Amino acid sequence: MGSEKPFRIAYHVGDELSLRTKAASGTLTMDGDGFRVSGPSGFVVAFADVRRVELFRMHGLGRMIRVVCKDGTIMLTVVRLNLLGYLLIINFFRTGELYATLKLKVEAGHQR
Repeated sequence: MGSEKPFRIAYHVGDELSLRTKAASGTLTMDGDGFRVSGPSGFVVAFADVRRVELFRMHGLGRMIRVVCKDGTIMLTVVRLNLLGYLLIINFFRTGELYATLKLKVEAGHQR
């Protein structure tokens, strides 16, 4: 799927995220129509199904991306290191890069 470099991510499917939430590890890859998350509960999301993409700071510590889709919400971040899903070392700049890429592709998907 896609020729872009994959992103190593930690993600959680759901509306709420706290410091006690266990994140799953996976890889996010994109193509022209959507993105695929490969991991324990992998899934595919079409850009046309995404309603909103937001970048926020989780407790002022690190960047997170909230992807609101028609079927639910996905919280994700690009990681350098993920220890058992509880301790994450976030890649600040790659998370910003992923956010910008997702935002552009979602906007392009809605213009089709």
